[in-house]
Amino acid sequence: MSAGFGACRKPKPGLILEGAARHGADPARSFVVGDRWRDVEAGRAAGCRTALVDHHYAESVPEAADVTVDSLAAASRWILATLRPE
Repeated sequence: MSAGFGACRKPKPGLILEGAARHGADPARSFVVGDRWRDVEAGRAAGCRTALVDHHYAESVPEAADVTVDSLAAASRWILATLRPE
């Protein structure tokens, strides 16, 4: 079952949802990390938590990520902290 190309082109969530279904992942318990607003919007549309790695691109960001960080390592630390029980 493959979604059409248009449904998979970011910021649409088709590719994320298709991958989640194929691998039995729950988008609500998943994370999307990206460096563009399209990544964040696709993740949010799929129901995932999102992290934006901010490279200060000259573009507006229409939807805020759950967290904005300056590196992939920082996004990884945020994910681990989010998953760690209190």
